[in-house]
Amino acid sequence: MRLMNPFAVWVGVGASLGVWRVARHAPMRQASRFLNGALLVLLGCLLGARLAFCLYHYPYYRAHAAQVFQFWQGGLNWEGAVLGGLGVVAILSLVWRMPVWTVFEHIMPLLPPLAVTVWVGCWQIGIGYGKLAPAGAWWALPSPDESGAVLPRFPLQLIAALLLLLYFLLLELPRAAWLNALNSGLHWMGLAVNLLVFSFLRCDAAPRWAGMRSDSWAALVLALLSVALVGIQLWAYKRRREKQTGATIL
Repeated sequence: MRLMNPFAVWVGVGASLGVWRVARHAPMRQASRFLNGALLVLLGCLLGARLAFCLYHYPYYRAHAAQVFQFWQGGLNWEGAVLGGLGVVAILSLVWRMPVWTVFEHIMPLLPPLAVTVWVGCWQIGIGYGKLAPAGAWWALPSPDESGAVLPRFPLQLIAALLLLLYFLLLELPRAAWLNALNSGLHWMGLAVNLLVFSFLRCDAAPRWAGMRSDSWAALVLALLSVALVGIQLWAYKRRREKQTGATIL
C-alpha cells in the first residue's frame, strides 16, 4: 500500500521552495505579506486545478458530488491552477490596494520551482508520459501510465522539467535593464512554450477540440497572452525611459 503520493511530495517541495523565494525577494518590511499571499495563491491554484478537472469530467462528478473536494484521490488540471492562482492575485490586489502588476511581480518567484517539480511529479504517477520506446533504446526510462504499468518510454516529463529548469536558471543571471523589465512576461512565455511543445508529444488521454488536445489549446492561449504581456512590459519600459531622459527611445 502506498503511504504517500509522490506527486504531492514533489509539488510540496516545489511549493515550499517557491514560498521561500517569494519571502526572500520581497521587500524586508513586506516579506510576511507576500509570503501569506503566496500561500493564498497556492490555495487558489489547488482549488482551480480541482474545479477544472471536475468540470472536464462533469457527468461523473455530477453523480458523485461528494468527491469533488476529495483532493487526495487525484485529479488536477494545470489550466485551472493557472486561472485560480491569477484570480487570487487579482483579489489580493484589491484587498491590499496595490497595483495588480506589483502583486504579480512579487508572487512570480513562486512559479519556477513549482512548475519544474510538477513535471517531475507527473513522471512519478504516470501523467503526461511519452511514447513507448523501441526495444533496447538507450535513452528510454521506465515510466508508469494511468494503469500503473511501468514501461520504457521517451522521458518526456524529465526532459520538460530539465529544459524548464535551465530556462529559469538563465533568467536568474544578470540582465540588461530592459530585460529585467520583462521579468514576469519572460517567465510565463517560457512556461507556455514548454507546455505547448510537450503537449504534442504526450500520449496520455485528453479531450480534443478540432483534432488538438485541450491542453495544447490552453498552452497556445497562454503563449499568446504571455507575448502580449511582454509587449506591454516593453512598451511600459520605453515610456518610463522616455520620461526619465526626455527623449524618444527607438
